[in-house]
Amino acid sequence: MIKVQRLRIRIIVATLLLAASGVALATSAVAAPTLRAQIATAVSAGDAEHYVKIVSVNTGPGESQTITSMAGPGMGIQVLSQGGTSDRMTVEYVKHTLYAKASLGFLEGTFGLSPAVANPVINKWAVVAINNPAFRAVFSAVTITSAMSFVAGAGPVKAAQTTVVDGVKVKVLLVAVPKSSASPAGTENLFIALAGPPLPIETKFVGGGYTSTMTYSQWGKHFALHSPATSLRMPSAQAA
Repeated sequence: MIKVQRLRIRIIVATLLLAASGVALATSAVAAPTLRAQIATAVSAGDAEHYVKIVSVNTGPGESQTITSMAGPGMGIQVLSQGGTSDRMTVEYVKHTLYAKASLGFLEGTFGLSPAVANPVINKWAVVAINNPAFRAVFSAVTITSAMSFVAGAGPVKAAQTTVVDGVKVKVLLVAVPKSSASPAGTENLFIALAGPPLPIETKFVGGGYTSTMTYSQWGKHFALHSPATSLRMPSAQAA
């Protein structure tokens, strides 16, 4: 059984924004924005749009995962699929409640459930309580604010030549992501629009045999969500 959560956790940790780390690389002697400040400005620009679609393709040794997200203010939905399998999970956060509908592979790998404990909720909507050990990982990047927190990793930043991504001229910032106990060292390429608001267009992390590419689109496009009708609660791994 592929550990469906392992890749998700490694990519999430590897791309975690630590803007407060304050790595300041001045680009000139004048009062030009530091490269870290430019990243912070891109995050703020994204937050101001309130809505975004994100497609994340994550690959690692012997495994791959695609996540399609619609993130909004205080709400969002994600569809996760595991490459080479029929495993799939949909996550929805609406009205301060987190819901998940998952195949057995995700219930085992993400929630740590045994087949017997998982059986009542396989491919059924269930409420994920905030005290569920998997809540934090499942909730990651669902809303616009949490999604923008994954724009770039902590570490030294340098600028690269401008380029074009999906027809958009972008500036390129390279972030050296340090190795941690949960993620490999690597490089995060951050592509930010040069015209109009400095919105993130794409990020790409490469390191330790893992690659994660996140593509941003449909900035500011409103969408609505409705709470799934369910009385089920997601079991905790402690009950397995």
